[in-house]
Amino acid sequence: MSAVSITDAAIASPLPLRLTAFEAYMLVDDRPDYPMAFVVRLIFSGSFDALVFRRALGEAIKRHPLLAAHVEGSSLAELRWTAADEPTPFCDIGPEGAPWRYPAGESQIDLRRSTGLRVWVREGADRTEARFQFHHACCDGFGAQQFIEDVCCAYHRELYPDHDPMKPLDPLRLRGRDGFGLTRLGLLRRLPAELWSFVVGWITFFYLRPTPLATPDRPPSDPERRCCLTEMPSLEFDAGEFKRLRAAAKGAGVPLHDWLLCDVYRAVDGWNMRHSAGRTGRLVRMMVPFDLRTVDDGATPAANIVGMVKLDRWMRLRRSRARELRHLALEIRIIKKFRMAIANIRICQLLRAVPGALERQVTKRDRCYATAAFSYAAAFLARVRLPRREGKLTCGGLVIESIEAAPPIREGTHAAIAALTYAGRLQLMMNYDRDHLTADDARALLEAVAEQIRSSLPVGDGEALPGSE
Repeated sequence: MSAVSITDAAIASPLPLRLTAFEAYMLVDDRPDYPMAFVVRLIFSGSFDALVFRRALGEAIKRHPLLAAHVEGSSLAELRWTAADEPTPFCDIGPEGAPWRYPAGESQIDLRRSTGLRVWVREGADRTEARFQFHHACCDGFGAQQFIEDVCCAYHRELYPDHDPMKPLDPLRLRGRDGFGLTRLGLLRRLPAELWSFVVGWITFFYLRPTPLATPDRPPSDPERRCCLTEMPSLEFDAGEFKRLRAAAKGAGVPLHDWLLCDVYRAVDGWNMRHSAGRTGRLVRMMVPFDLRTVDDGATPAANIVGMVKLDRWMRLRRSRARELRHLALEIRIIKKFRMAIANIRICQLLRAVPGALERQVTKRDRCYATAAFSYAAAFLARVRLPRREGKLTCGGLVIESIEAAPPIREGTHAAIAALTYAGRLQLMMNYDRDHLTADDARALLEAVAEQIRSSLPVGDGEALPGSE
C-alpha cells in the first residue's frame, strides 16, 4: 500500500474505525483527577508568526485522522472513531505570561465532544513556548512526535514554499494499527512467547503488589491548579555529560535506555529509604513502554502502536550496579526480541471481551499497580527534513531550543519519569501526582534521579564515583 501526499491524506480517511483494546483501555482509564493525556513542551527562539502557525496546525491535522476524531458508541465493544465535524483543535495563542488555562477549566479531554489535541502558545519578544496536549487514546509518544514534526514542517513550508519537508503518510494503514505486522504464521510461531508472557504477566501484575512511591508531604488542596496546565520539573545534562553517559553505556555493552533505567530503580529505592524506611528493599515496579512498530509503519499516521511492560526488581536483593545492569539489560533484550509488550495488548483484549471487566479492573482505587513509570525518547525529532543550526532544528524563522515531555500518571503511581535527547543533550522530566507530592518534593525526587545517574559515571581510569556500587 503506497503512501499518499498531504492533499490526498484528507480524502483517503479510514474513519470510522473501531477502537483497539489499548485505545479503549486508555479511554476507560481517563478521569478528571488523572487525565490520560500527556504534554509536549517546545521552546523556540526567533520571530513567531501566529497566523502561519494556525495554518500549519490546520495542515498537519489533515494528515492524522485519530487526532481529528470523536469517539462514538454506547458500549465499550462498540466504541469507534468518527471524523469530527470541526477537526481544528483548540488553540490558545497569547502573550508571554498569560495563564495556561484549560478550555472551560477542564483538564480531562472528553473525546465524545472534543478532538484529542489541545495547543497553547505564549509569545515573547524573542522566545515562544508551545505546549501540545495529546489524549493517550489517540496516540503514543512517537505519534506525538510525528504530529509535531508535521506542524513544524508545514510552518516552514508556509514561509519557504520551494522547500517541502513533509513526509508521505498513508492514513489507510491505521486499519491495521493493532496487527503489529504479524501474519497468521507469525502469530503461530510466537504462540509460546505470547502464552508465557500472558499467563506470567497476568499473575504477577495483578497479584504481586509493588511498593508505592513514598510521599513525604501531602500538598494542600488547591482546586485552581486543576484549571491550568501544571509545570513539570526538568533537569538537563549538558553535551559533555551526555557524551560521557553514552560512552559509559557503550563500554558496558548496553543501550543508554537500560543504563538510565538501572539508576532510576536505585534512586527510587533510595528515595523510599529516606522517606519511608518500611518501604525499602521491597518490590519496585516500573511500567515501561515498548514501541511495537515495524519498518512498514513509517507511513502510519499518529496512533498507539505501543505496549506497556512491567519490570519488577526486589531491591532487598541489591547487588552491585554492574550485576543489576547486566540482568536488566538481558531481560530487556528478551522483551524486545520476542516483542513481549504485545502481551499487554492481549490482556486488554481479554478484559474488553468480558462485559465490565476492563472498567472494574482499571477503576480499582485501592491498588498501586506500579511504583513509577519510565520512558526514553532517543533523538527526539531526529529524522525531520528541516535545516539545523548547531544541531537544533529550524522552521521558518524559528529555532527549536529545547523539548520536554513526560507520560501521564494514573492513580497509585505517583511519578512518571522521562528521558529525552535532543541536540546533543539529555533532558530529564517528571510528571507527578499533585495530590501526593508537593512541587518541592517532586523536584527533589528528580534531582535524586539525576544525582544517581551522575554517580554511576566512570571517572579517571574506569573508576566509578562513590555510591555507584
